[in-house]
Amino acid sequence: MRHVQRIERTLRGPAMVCAAAMALLSLGGCAAPEKRGDGAAARGRDREAVEVGDVEAERFESEYGASIDELMDGMSQADIAQREEPQQKLERLCMAAGRTGAAAERIGLCRAMLRRCGADTPMAARVWLLRQLDRLSGEESVAGLAALMNADDDAQIRELARRALQNNASPRAGGALRDALTWADSPARQIALINALAARGERESVKVLAGLMRDEDDGVALAAIAGLGDFAEREADDALHAYWRSEASLHKRQAVIAEIRAADRMLSDGQDARAAEIYLDAYLFETDADTRMSALRGYAAAVGERALLKLLDVMRGQLGDHARRKAARILQDVPGSIVTQAIVAELERSQPEMQVLILDVLAERGDVGARPAALGMLASPDGSVRIAALDTLGKLGDRSTVIMLAQAASRRRGDEKSAARTALAGLRGEEIDETILRWMTSDDAGVRAELVRALGTRHYFLAVPTFFDAADDPEEVVRIAALESLATYASSDDLPGLIQRLIKEPGQLARAAAEDAVVAVANRIAEKSARPDGLLAVLGETHADAKASVLRVLGRLGGDRALAAIREALSDHEPEVYDAAVRALATWADTVVLDDLAAIAADASTLTHRVLALRGYVRLIRLPSERPALETLAALRAAMGWAEQADEKKLVLGGVGDVVHLDALELAQSHLADEALRDEAAAAMLSIAQGLAATNRVEAMAAIDAVLALENADALHRNAKSARETIDRFRGFIITWRVSGPYFGDGIKANQLLATPFAPELNDGAAAQWRDLPITNSRKPWEFDLAKAIGGENRCVYAKAEIYSEADQPAMLELGSDDGVKVWLNGQVVHENNVMRGLAIGHDKPKVTLKRGWNKLMLKISNGGGGWGFGCGVKTPEAGNIEGLKIRAE
Repeated sequence: MRHVQRIERTLRGPAMVCAAAMALLSLGGCAAPEKRGDGAAARGRDREAVEVGDVEAERFESEYGASIDELMDGMSQADIAQREEPQQKLERLCMAAGRTGAAAERIGLCRAMLRRCGADTPMAARVWLLRQLDRLSGEESVAGLAALMNADDDAQIRELARRALQNNASPRAGGALRDALTWADSPARQIALINALAARGERESVKVLAGLMRDEDDGVALAAIAGLGDFAEREADDALHAYWRSEASLHKRQAVIAEIRAADRMLSDGQDARAAEIYLDAYLFETDADTRMSALRGYAAAVGERALLKLLDVMRGQLGDHARRKAARILQDVPGSIVTQAIVAELERSQPEMQVLILDVLAERGDVGARPAALGMLASPDGSVRIAALDTLGKLGDRSTVIMLAQAASRRRGDEKSAARTALAGLRGEEIDETILRWMTSDDAGVRAELVRALGTRHYFLAVPTFFDAADDPEEVVRIAALESLATYASSDDLPGLIQRLIKEPGQLARAAAEDAVVAVANRIAEKSARPDGLLAVLGETHADAKASVLRVLGRLGGDRALAAIREALSDHEPEVYDAAVRALATWADTVVLDDLAAIAADASTLTHRVLALRGYVRLIRLPSERPALETLAALRAAMGWAEQADEKKLVLGGVGDVVHLDALELAQSHLADEALRDEAAAAMLSIAQGLAATNRVEAMAAIDAVLALENADALHRNAKSARETIDRFRGFIITWRVSGPYFGDGIKANQLLATPFAPELNDGAAAQWRDLPITNSRKPWEFDLAKAIGGENRCVYAKAEIYSEADQPAMLELGSDDGVKVWLNGQVVHENNVMRGLAIGHDKPKVTLKRGWNKLMLKISNGGGGWGFGCGVKTPEAGNIEGLKIRAE
């Protein structure tokens, strides 16, 4: 590697630092090809090439050739990883040779690379060399690249050579491409060459492409038409124009689109007048609405306000609704106060639908000269116009519109109220907030409330004292708005003041707002156990209504001390206090209150409280847990005994459907004959049947048949048939697993977990502790969501089950995992896939051999972050079902 190392050393010198940095900015680390429009760079390279002595270039060619030869073996390897280092070294040589002022080096390197692109060079190396020539070559490479493009036996090499010529700065490269096009032997080849010439944008190519617009092959003709659209040349435009105006032309619309693109280029080049002519012709004579609107957009960009009348014509519906909206968007960008005045004049004489569109245009233009017109539209008899006017004022309004918008928000209803509120919140300018504060003395309570709400929506943090003042307003509507804002902006230091307002609040609606505010602010206290302190301190000193509010808040905050206070309140003689305590327990977040709710559901004196407790009880029972299935079912049986109404029994049956057990199936089926509960019972049966199918197929299919036997139950029949299909598809999938873990370690990354042995792999798993894995998806019981059941990141779990086979036989495991998975069968590793991926059953299908009798299966599933889960089924090697298969959790 002597040559490579010597040349690389030059990169370390001070003179090379800038050159290397500049080269790194180019694609792939080599000097960037000069694109069309970069004429100065191309001319500079041409001059360098002329000035370079051939002897000097030959010297560099020889030296670089030796370096490339040393890298050739590595660049030719089939393994991508083995090619990486030599490829990078060649790139660094390109960086050095491609710097400014090193023409002889660049030419020598390009010649050396080109000489080694022949058929005797391995394909991987040929490809890499041509990719470097794509970025670095100039005139010295044109002939060689043309030869490869025209005559090489390999299609990939021909295409790489074509691309290199396309990006080559020398005008001779364009000539080589044009020559190749004249005798190209297939439409695909012609199209590739047309695209290359279009990308280069040389005037000499216009005539060639124009001659192909009428080619008998549609693909070639369309490529030529589209290619001409890449030229900002009069000749290209004339050819396209003549084509689409000709009666005999087959691709008129495509030609118009290409001409519009050409006009876009002219416009960017400052040829506004010529571009405007093209746009106008296309707009006037084309029939396709979308194409006409593209032309009209360009025309407006070229002539400005002179396009106004045409845009207004389209907005009046000349080309349909879609075009109306497009014209409105174009008009938004046409500058000038004269245009605004003309739009306002149109507003006053238009129908409501047009007025809405015009108001949207005025809003987006941002010209405050349209503000009086928008104010005038607030008196429109049409509601949609009034809403559009309010939206417009939100963007054009100033401090003078504050009170008007607040009044509108206070007095109007529905969408108009929402529009007025949004407009008030969206007013721009530092003086708006001060103006709102000044109007807080208004005699109109509704206006005061809207101003308070606006300050909150505008994120005006300095208004917190104002919110507290407003929370003492004599009008409830103002207090509600203030408390809603305090919920967002008050800090934990403000909590005592909020609690006092909660205690003294007389209005029912405002009290609910105060409760929300106290919960929001208390939750900002970092120490969770301290959040109820202020409420517990005042609980014994408050009247019944306030005490009920405090209890409701404590129920939402949670914690042992809050729960103790709520339990104590169950013995309170005040109905409001008892009701609040029951409701707090019914909405409690965890199962610690199950016994409390059971007692209330069984013994409460009022139906309302029994129902509340029952619903809370069933909700908590249905939360994921490690509770055994029969224990969960016993709790639901008890709940069914407390349920007096059909709605509550339906709720219980929903919970029964989560329990994958034969006894649960029996319980659900016992209610199938009750017409009021039939549908819920049947739904529970189908859910349980899908979960039982892997272990109790006969009973599961019998349950499905029972549902199919119901009369007048089309929806249930569809669901039953779907369940049967799913059971058949996932027959042999394991839904009863025992799990151990999670396991993790300091510094052990996700991709190292499968290779790291934990307790189940050590000493025959003697130290591992196992537990049942609960079903996490009753609809797909074979898919287990470990993020839900276990949680955490950068960890793994083990899952095991036993599979009974009637004979020694080949089989296939149909696996899915999120993320990696490792599999043991009867103590032997049979599969491992250390990947990061989402769960999809069937990603992995390792072939295995089952022995006669019970087989021990163990999986290890890793997780790097995000989702985590797995699923596994046992099938024949052809993905069929294995007869006599039995599965159990060990």
